[in-house]
Amino acid sequence: MNKNNKLCKSILEINKDRYVFKVMHDDEVVKKYELSMGAFDEFIRDRRIDVAGEDTLKYLDGLVKEREHMESVKEQDEKSMVKLKNVFGDGQANCLNEAQGDDKEEAGSSENVVVEQNAVKDEDGAPAAGKGTQINDEIARAWLSLTHRKEYSVHEYNKFKLSNEIADMEKYLKNKADILNDKIIYMDSKKIKNTYVEEEKWSAHEHSLFLEYFTLFNKKFHVIAKLLNRNTKDVILHYYHTKKKERYNKKKNGRLSDSNLKVMIDLEWTDSERNKFERLYDFYGKNWKAYEGSFMGKNVSDFKSYYRYLSKNRDEEKESKTSCNKNVDDSGESVAVCDRDADDNKQGKIFDQEIGCAEQCEEKKDMNKEAKDTANKTKPKTAARRGRKRGTAAKRKPSYNTVKKPKIEKENNVNTKQNVLEEWTIDERQLFAIFYPYIGKNWNDLSQYITTKKPSDCRTYFKFYFKNLSLAEQKLEAAMRSIERNTLSVPSSPRRLNDDDIIDDVGIIFKK
Repeated sequence: MNKNNKLCKSILEINKDRYVFKVMHDDEVVKKYELSMGAFDEFIRDRRIDVAGEDTLKYLDGLVKEREHMESVKEQDEKSMVKLKNVFGDGQANCLNEAQGDDKEEAGSSENVVVEQNAVKDEDGAPAAGKGTQINDEIARAWLSLTHRKEYSVHEYNKFKLSNEIADMEKYLKNKADILNDKIIYMDSKKIKNTYVEEEKWSAHEHSLFLEYFTLFNKKFHVIAKLLNRNTKDVILHYYHTKKKERYNKKKNGRLSDSNLKVMIDLEWTDSERNKFERLYDFYGKNWKAYEGSFMGKNVSDFKSYYRYLSKNRDEEKESKTSCNKNVDDSGESVAVCDRDADDNKQGKIFDQEIGCAEQCEEKKDMNKEAKDTANKTKPKTAARRGRKRGTAAKRKPSYNTVKKPKIEKENNVNTKQNVLEEWTIDERQLFAIFYPYIGKNWNDLSQYITTKKPSDCRTYFKFYFKNLSLAEQKLEAAMRSIERNTLSVPSSPRRLNDDDIIDDVGIIFKK
């Protein structure tokens, strides 16, 4: 027991499951508090104070004040409910009461909570109102205090009207009542809205065709949809509905055949896109990533497949125009002499062509043998290598359709060098000498800087001329400029530094 100036003593009594605190003053009970066993244990555990201390009495006084406040709020709610029943009817007032009760429920409940609001309405659909009653400021304040759980004074009520720009409070409250009547609040904490879309029925034949086209065209569903005469959306849905069953990822995609490649290109490539690709191929070559900026919806694989289609068509055109002409390259390799016409199916013509080709080949062989004999007479004989047996003449049978090329003489090199220099101007030679140290032997990139030359021209120029120059000569090539270029405006008096003479016929050489 603790003595205080205001409170003489406090007594704790235990009556079964309840604890009673009594505050005594001159043997008279001044205050009395009742707590259940669970509340008392929680109070002792949380507060960790003595049962008979001053903190206990302060805590109990606070509980009493909270109870009194809750009772006063309930009385005000009941009064405001009576006022609202006169205006909106019993249905609207009960709806507000239910909505307040639902706010107190726990949010973690897994059951579905459905609050259906059925308000009493007139024949026209408006909420039923009390006969001859009008919404005044007092009723509006009662409605606001009930919905917002806050007591509105006259000043706060006017401030609420100004902040929300409410001119007619009666119309505002009726609109709120209509919203509460029309809406059905539905809460589901676990279930998610079902997004399943029913699929159109596919026959077994259509599904087999879909599998065949998928292995060929992969995920190009717009191409598959055109081949199946279906919508692209239906094809995509069918893919996702059968994805787990068929396991499309494990199916190996084989290379497209020529017929399927032709079908795909006819569907995907327009005439304008084909012409554009052929124009850009002269500039970009096989740099497929450079094409992506000029075509919409095309990737590197599309460009490769179209290039394959073009090369295949070109080969077919060449085969139809082939003949038995012999072509000899500069590298010394053997080339085909006789080519058969693939388009001619008659046996008689083919037989005549073979005879003619064989006769030409025999004549070429005789000429080559005579050239070899003359060359062997001039060369000294060398001993055969040890440990190596040479084959007999019978085993080494030359085929009738291949002939070895004669060796290229040195005069040809001179002629090619002169021809290359004639084709290249001074400006082009200067550009080649400037960019070659940075780019190297990447002829495609080098030809982009020298727009008048192709990659093959750059390669031949390097092979027959530029490679044989010394480092000083290469620098000289980079410093040379052509004076005879056409200019738009010619200066009247050329600028000269230190009275140096300029020889117009030779050019200008810059020193580092």
